[in-house]
Amino acid sequence: MSQLPGTRVYLVAAVAANGIIGAAGKLPWRLPEDLRHFKELTLGHPVIMGRKT
Repeated sequence: MSQLPGTRVYLVAAVAANGIIGAAGKLPWRLPEDLRHFKELTLGHPVIMGRKT
């Protein structure tokens, strides 16, 4: 796969201690500070998520 010059791709992932990333279609935790941090990192940038996100 080719990449445009100067293009960078970053991965942001939240994983519980037991390895899960979701439970019943929701996050398995409620951390408002974590959600604010995610928003700060991603606001104004393209974000690719899963089909049900």
